[in-house]
Amino acid sequence: MGTRCRRGAAVLFAAAAVLGISPVADALAGLGAVTVKSQSAGVPKWSVVFSDVTATPATTGAPNPGLDTDTYWWISNNGTATLDPHFTVTITIVTTGGASAQLEQCSGPPNLVQNNWDESAGTCLGTGTMSVIAYANTPTPYVLPASYPVTAAMRLRLHVTGNGAGNTATLNVTVSR
Repeated sequence: MGTRCRRGAAVLFAAAAVLGISPVADALAGLGAVTVKSQSAGVPKWSVVFSDVTATPATTGAPNPGLDTDTYWWISNNGTATLDPHFTVTITIVTTGGASAQLEQCSGPPNLVQNNWDESAGTCLGTGTMSVIAYANTPTPYVLPASYPVTAAMRLRLHVTGNGAGNTATLNVTVSR
């Protein structure tokens, strides 16, 4: 019976405190205190960009290379989130003047080597395998390696396949989850 009285008194004090009755609020103040802290949690962001150098957080825009010869580009993850198979990365190459081109990757061991190209010879190094990852004027899903961590960068080649002289290509990449 004594417990029921204490509970009733606590409810009465709490109701009075909510209503702003000062003596009751003062009496309850000594019973305990709760401190609430606000804290902002970092939200991971993706940022995958094409650039002629390994990308930094300030790198933006869509490169617009000339198609007179093959060119080499970096695709870099300069965000704060590791990209994995849950992300869909789509690469688009838009060409002018009827030119055609394709974006190629040279992959091989070890995984995520930044540059497997012999750029002077235009071939893959060692046991690397060249594969086409995007064709001109066709949005193409790009399959990332199992995990594309922050600061990862891979060297890709924009290979001209026809009518290149005097034409340009625009490289774009979009990521969705």
